[in-house]
Amino acid sequence: MATARVLIVDDEPVLLDVVCCILSDSGYEVIPASNGHGALEIVNAGAHIDLVLSDVVMPGMQGPVLLEAVRKASPSTALMLMSGYFPEESSLGPITPFLKKPFLLEELTEAVERTLARASQGEIA
Repeated sequence: MATARVLIVDDEPVLLDVVCCILSDSGYEVIPASNGHGALEIVNAGAHIDLVLSDVVMPGMQGPVLLEAVRKASPSTALMLMSGYFPEESSLGPITPFLKKPFLLEELTEAVERTLARASQGEIA
């Protein structure tokens, strides 16, 4: 199986680095972005992204807004949110996977694996 490419979006530099390291060490190709606008530029530039994992609360562009824009620009890209704050379900979309911070290393990797598997089976968009 080819290595999945994961775009990780978080405005907290330390957390962005930690998530990138964990997923990189787990065999994923990771691309970091410190905000929603930067992440959207990467997607709109035509980079193949298998999964966008975004923080919910960020300045400039909130995670759910970013994911909606990614959904329109790249419908085959799997989408997932993470946050220390539990957002209202209506803001996440009907089937957007959500990972509550803080999380354990295993919780992160399992959630990413599960989201990619479900997306490959057409269960989530």
